[in-house]
Amino acid sequence: MAEFDANRAAFVRNEYRYETRSDSSVQARYPGAVETVIDTQLDQTSAASLATAYFAEFSQPAAVYSTEIQRSFKLSDLAGAIPRYIIADADFPLLSGKAMRLVEMQTDPVLDRTELKARG
Repeated sequence: MAEFDANRAAFVRNEYRYETRSDSSVQARYPGAVETVIDTQLDQTSAASLATAYFAEFSQPAAVYSTEIQRSFKLSDLAGAIPRYIIADADFPLLSGKAMRLVEMQTDPVLDRTELKARG
């Protein structure tokens, strides 16, 4: 039987738990910057580590590329890892050949299409 951890029990009992990282200088330079919220069921140490990693990556400005694919994606299409894409688009020569990571996916199964947003 697992040993009882009073700190973990107190953490889990709280209905709402947050781990936050912010940088007011980024918000001052980029007023359109959006807050990134990631819902997880991590313990406090893992949540703090993830928040620090995301903050380090997303506090730097980067290009966001959006495209629509005539196919309805499923969650199982993302099994294993977050997909990375290399953009090949003549209309966006600065992004062509650059590896980007999927940050948002909106699927419409009725119209059989998916909108992908990649950041890099």
